[in-house]
Order: sequence, then structure tokens, then C-alpha cells
Amino acid sequence: MSLREAASVIDGVSLKRHVRYDLWDADRIFGCACDSGFTGYDCSLRDCPAGVDPLAVLNDGVVPEIQQIVCTCAGVCDGYMHLLLFGAMSGPVFHNATASAADEDRSSSYGGTGLGESLHTKLSPLFQGQQVKSVTMASGTLCSAAGATTTIAFVDGAGDIPLLEVDYSSTLTSDGLSKDAGGAVSVVVSSVQDSTGVAQPCSGRGACDYSTGTCRCNEDFDQSDGSGGFGAIGDCGYVADPGALTECGSVDTAVCSGHGTCSGAPNYRCTCVSGYTGGDCSLRECPKGRAWFDEATVDNMAHVLALCSNMGTCDFATGNCVCRAGFSGAACDRKDCPKDLDGWTCNRRGRCLTLRELAPLGRVMGDFPGAGRNEVQRLHCTLAAGTFELGFRYSLTAPIPFSATAVELRDALEELASLKFVEVTLVPDNGQVCSAAGETARIEFTHDFGDLPLLQTFSPSVTASEERAGSRVSYGDTVSNPSTWDADQMRACHCDSYPDFNQTFETGDLGRYQGPMCEFRTCPSGTDPMGAVPIRYSVSCEADGGTMTLSFSGSTSSPMTPATTPSELVTLLEAMASVDGVFAVEFDGPALCSVPAATSQVWLKTKVEAHAVSDLEAQAGSLTAGAGAATVSVSRVSSVLGNENQTIFCKADGGSFVLEFRGHKTSQIPVTADPAGVKEALESLPTIGQVTVAMEGVAPRTVCSSAGVSTVITFDTQLGDLATMASDPVLLTLVAGAPVLSVSETDKGTTTVEVCSGRGFCDTQYGLCQCLAGYVSGNGKGGYGARGDCGAVDPLFANTHPVEWALANAA
Repeated sequence: MSLREAASVIDGVSLKRHVRYDLWDADRIFGCACDSGFTGYDCSLRDCPAGVDPLAVLNDGVVPEIQQIVCTCAGVCDGYMHLLLFGAMSGPVFHNATASAADEDRSSSYGGTGLGESLHTKLSPLFQGQQVKSVTMASGTLCSAAGATTTIAFVDGAGDIPLLEVDYSSTLTSDGLSKDAGGAVSVVVSSVQDSTGVAQPCSGRGACDYSTGTCRCNEDFDQSDGSGGFGAIGDCGYVADPGALTECGSVDTAVCSGHGTCSGAPNYRCTCVSGYTGGDCSLRECPKGRAWFDEATVDNMAHVLALCSNMGTCDFATGNCVCRAGFSGAACDRKDCPKDLDGWTCNRRGRCLTLRELAPLGRVMGDFPGAGRNEVQRLHCTLAAGTFELGFRYSLTAPIPFSATAVELRDALEELASLKFVEVTLVPDNGQVCSAAGETARIEFTHDFGDLPLLQTFSPSVTASEERAGSRVSYGDTVSNPSTWDADQMRACHCDSYPDFNQTFETGDLGRYQGPMCEFRTCPSGTDPMGAVPIRYSVSCEADGGTMTLSFSGSTSSPMTPATTPSELVTLLEAMASVDGVFAVEFDGPALCSVPAATSQVWLKTKVEAHAVSDLEAQAGSLTAGAGAATVSVSRVSSVLGNENQTIFCKADGGSFVLEFRGHKTSQIPVTADPAGVKEALESLPTIGQVTVAMEGVAPRTVCSSAGVSTVITFDTQLGDLATMASDPVLLTLVAGAPVLSVSETDKGTTTVEVCSGRGFCDTQYGLCQCLAGYVSGNGKGGYGARGDCGAVDPLFANTHPVEWALANAA
């Protein structure tokens, strides 16, 4: 059954709660709910008889379980009900049932009052042995119009008994009402007193053989009748002469099997050393892990610690888990990654990583792996002597001297159990983290992802602040989130890259292996030479009321208001028949129109040649602009495929800075770097092929100056709309003021990225495109090239030359 079903079903054996579970895995993880007498993740083991330690019953004053049944009929009672316990159902219990065998009419077999019809007699088959001590009926009968109360007391050694369940809706009725409706009968079962006894396998006085479900009782203990006397249950719950005991027993001759200490009189209970368990410490303890499958404890809370994570069986002789195929780890708490026919994990083309490890490697907001940024915090310290401490989450550092270096501060932080690795930079670097004048340490969290809590400080002379919130994806870092219980258990293949189409001007991103087992190769991607051409328009609108429309190549949009948002505009435009899609929309404010005028950029896709397109036009309709006149206009900016342009602005006269793209950082770029130096730094990144650098000014040009310099970066090999590069100005200086460093998107990349440019089939065995007739390898801009992407039209040869020819003969 599923986790959802396990939470909602009560069978009295494996499932004893009725709660709700509807998290992501509710209908995705299935497991076994064992029948009575069976146990284990696959129900392959036999349960041993259980009971309360007989010495605890004698010496600790165990309180017995007492339950109460109140049965009320709105009229004359009729029919019978069934009682359920431990997954078993009693025989019919009639409305006029008597309490015990002593009240039965032995000369009659009439339901309710005849021989074998008492409640005590009906309950006995639900137990092994004599578990029901007494049944008392205040009204002399089970049900009555005024409400009859029945009290059931269980024997001291029975332990905690689940509440009896009632099945009566189709049989127990009141006079004048149909049986199908169940009548106006109320049957309520409640607990008067919970037992303080804890039922244990073999009553805690023997070892369970789970292969047969039989107990090997300790010396001086034997099978009982369920209530402390000698019997045939086989639960080790009987001790013939408690006063004759002189030491803790075991299944062999050693006290506590040689793996524990004995409490002595009167209970002679073993306390096992670490690694051993069982009433006599004869069993080796297996490790525990979060259960893959179990019954939810409360709403949406499951996966508690369990032996072998409920995905393996415990070998109590060795203390080792024997895991189900596909699972591993000491506690069977790791899902194996797929293997090839030779047994190699991830086909030897990837790494098997947990979800926690995979999260920061995944795409962020559609961009490539590692596109998020690390958390950066600043520590300011004005101590002139002594030490200070820092806290993070639940850990506290050792005292840190005020004169500590950046390396010593890093080492102190990395000693914390709640933190992995950091980079520490002193700004400026005066050699120590504190001084009376004040020093600042910049701390970058390189392996703890997401928006992290601030470092805790415990001195008014030491303060922490957030310079940049972490934006890299994390999974499982919020301990209280029940949805990420599998962060360190579920694993999958993270496939390797391989050298391919990334080293020349006309080539693109790294290829990768792909597939659940990294068994396939990716193929080159490029722009469809016959695909939609993005046309960029600028929309200027000055209005604060009324409605307007837009028209494009013969179709008109639905009316829109000045308050239209970017997402609403996309929906309205894509509903137009002449629009093949909206590539992007950018507003300079929150809405399409405002007073004064707002300007918006719209990139439309159409399969009509650009020169044949009837341009986007605006109809003012009923627009108003307060006391003034409303205006709206549209102008075409461009209608060609173009690469991404980003502009770096740097105002500084000393130091250096770092740029970051798709999770990879450049080396330090000095303020005196020329165009060639910036180009070399960027092209050294594995996420960038080639760029063109255009730096303003006259030779000798530098990337920074005290007046400020703009440098335009054109991405020649990365196609599409790219994430903006991140910048780190921490080491920049400016004599006259604060340094400024920024990166902005100047021109959005309008090329598209499709496997084999949408004009071929990917041969995943070799990672090569098989192009359709009329298409060959292109250069990402519609011309011939070495991308191997089917991105160029070849009307003369009509696919007589394969991709390999195009690669070999590209200009």
C-alpha cells in the first residue's frame, strides 16, 4: 500500500492510527503492512509472542488496561455488532449480551443470553491466552435506550491494548429504523485507564527467533497463559519462583549474555552495552535510519528512525542489515544508482549523488547548473584584546583570538558541525580580524546553499550582516521540513561532461552524458534556421485609465488596461493568431502604462519573414491620462537573430574584481586589464566558449578608471537569453569615494537553443546529429559552421553530405 493509505487505514496490527499524509511521496512510495504474526519490511519474518515482563508485573505495580463501551439505542434495541482488535473480528455480539460466562443461560443457545454469547466469551478469541480479566455491565445488558455502560478490565500482563473498534452499522439497529441506515444507535468506546506495562517480544525474558516466531526463554522463565500463570503461549511470561532468582538470566550461562550489567533484585533486568539488545543482551543491535515506508505518526509526519530503515532485515547474530536489492548503506538508508550490465554505477560516466548534493548542481530559473550565488556575510569587529565566539545554526565555535588571521577564522568556522566550507577575505587585509579601529571580514559560504541565517555574535564589539543572500538551490537544509526527509537517502546519477563542440568560435556549450544511467550522449544544439524570428518592439504608453488593444499582422488582442502586468501581456499576445510566441517581455515599471509614460520591450516570434510582417500597432481605444491626453506608440527596434550583450561598468582606480557565470568564477581581474585580459579571464571559464570584448575609450584602454568605464561583452558561442554575469567588487578601491561595479543586460540574446537545431535527429549513442534533407552543420547564426547542429540550410546538396562532412569542410 502507499504511504497515503498507510496513514488513513487502521488494521489493529501494523496500522494503528488514522491520520492524513499527502506530501509528495504519498502516492509514490509503497510498502507492506504485515498481517498478524508477521513482521519485517517484506513481512518475511515471524513475530514472537509478546507480553509484559512478569517481574515488572509483580514488583512495579503495573496498572492494567481498562476500556469502556457505552451503547445507546433511541428506542427498542435489536441486532448485533462485531468488535475488532489486532486485525481480528469477534463473533456477533448481541445488543442484550451478558457480561461473562457465569451470566450465560447454559440451557439455551439464544443470541445474547445463551451459552457462549457473553461479551467475555466473544472477546477471548481475539487474544492469545487469558487477557480479559473481567467484564462489568452497569445495566446488566450491553445496550439500552437510556445508554448502557460496560467496563472491560484486562490482566496486568496484557500491556497497552488498542481501543476496541466497533462494526455495527448494518446490523445493530433501533426500533422503527431500517438496518441499512444503522438506526439511531450510538456505540462509543473509550479508554478509562491506559496500562503502564509495555509488551515486549518474549516478555523481555528470552530471545526471539524471527525465522520461526518462537522464543528461547531465559533460565527460570517459561511460557505463560497470558496472565502470569504457566500456559502454552510461548511468551516467556511465566516465572515459577520469583524469590529464588539470584541473578539476571539469559539463554546461555553468562549473566546478560556477557554484554550487559544486571540490576539485581527484585527485577533482575539487564542493561545492555552499546551495540547489543534484547532482554538478555544476546542480540546484536542493527543500525537505524529514516524509514522508507512506515505509518505516519501525525498529519504529514512519517519516516521515523527504524531498524535497517524498513528496507532490510536485521541479522541479530552479527548486527548487520541485509538490504533489499537496490538499497545499501549500513542502515539500508541509501538508494542505489542504476548500474550497467557490467555492474558499473552510472555506466562509469557519472557520479552517484544524494539529492542534497544534486540540488546546487541543477538548473536555477531555467539557467544552467550552478547559476545561483553563494551566501556572503560580513563580520565587523572592534575588539582590541581577548577572544570572541560565533554561532551558526545549532553550533558554537571555540574562542577566536581578536588577532586571528583570515585562515584562522576560516578554520574556526569550518570546525562547526553545522557548516561545511567557507572562504574568508579581510577587507582591507590588515592581517587580523579585529582591531580597535574596526576590521571587516568577508565570509562566503561555498558549500551551504540557499538564503542562510546570520552568524550569531555574542559581543557588542562583533556584528554580522548579510552582504548577499544565497540563491543557489538547496535541498534538506531546513531540518523542520518533512518534505525533504530523503535529502541524504535518495540518490541519482549526475552525468559527466565530455569534450565536444566547445573550443572554436562557432561552437556551443559542453555536451553531456544523459539518461538515468548516463547511458546516452547529448547532441549539439543550435538555432532553427527556419524557425520563428524574434522581432523586438518598444511600447510607450502614458495613461492611467480606460483600455487599449494591440494588433499584429491581421489579428487584434483583447482589450488591456494600463495596469496590465508583464505576465498578463504575454497571455494576451499569445492568444493572437498571428503571434507564434512571445520570446520575452520587459517593463521599466510594474505596469504597461503610467503617468508619465512607461516604456516596455516586447520580443514577438513569427514564422513570417521579417520584411513581410505587418508591425505591431497600438490602438488607444478609451485610454485616459487624468487631465492630460493619453498616448500610446509602438516602434520596431530590431528583427534579426542576435547574441547576448552584457555591459560591465567599473569605477575604481585600484584593486581587482571577479566575474561569475553559471556557477564558475574568473580569477581576479585587475583594474588595469585591457580588452584582451578581460577576454582571457572570461574564456578561461568552462561555461563560456568565446566572447568579443568592446571597451570604451582610447588606447591604452583599461576595464576600470576613476571616471568609470563601460565594457560590452558579446557571447559568441552561448546562444539564447543568458543569465546576467554576477560581479564581486570586494577588492576594488577608489581614492575619491566608493568603487562601483555592475553588470547589466544590454541586448537580450534572441537566438534559440534546440537539439540539432530542430532540423535533425540526435544519435544518442555517438552524440551526433543526423540532419534532415536540406540541412547541414551551422554556426549558430544560420550560416555554415562546425557546430554539428543542423543549423544551416543546404538546398543544393539536400543532405547528400553527412554531418561529419560539414564538420570537416566548415570554413
